[in-house]
Amino acid sequence: MRFYPPLLIKCKSTETAHASSVKRPRESVLYLTVNSYLTVYGFSVHPSRVDMSDKYGTTALIWASRRGHRDIVRRLLESGASVDAVGMYSWTPLLVATRGNHVEVAESILERGPNVNSVDKDGMAPLAIACKEGHEDIAMKLLQAGAYTSLQDRAGDTNLVMEQYCG
Repeated sequence: MRFYPPLLIKCKSTETAHASSVKRPRESVLYLTVNSYLTVYGFSVHPSRVDMSDKYGTTALIWASRRGHRDIVRRLLESGASVDAVGMYSWTPLLVATRGNHVEVAESILERGPNVNSVDKDGMAPLAIACKEGHEDIAMKLLQAGAYTSLQDRAGDTNLVMEQYCG
């Protein structure tokens, strides 16, 4: 089995930790993205492994988007991570970035041309989530990216109804 370059990790403190080369880079990248106290300054993921997921189907990009790690998101996108990956609860990177109001993360994902009309297990699209939660900046960016206003969620509400929350 081939080994890949080590991960260089900068912790909250000024100390720098070094994760040695591992046989399973998937687990290392997922671990780094889950633990929000870590900021990754440089890492390398083999392109064939960048979209590997945990046992729930959640990829490193989904985890990083959920936690608002813009630098990790950018590096994963540069490594070829899929912007339309679907994890647990049918969440995509854009859906979780929208839910957390991580504007810069959502912008980075939108630059890669994701499906802006994907829905989660409840039928909620990113635009509906942004409007319902009052995330106006992301809602405007989603509309500019072509988000539909006529999609309905499980309750029968459309994105247009949800937009009334935003004003």
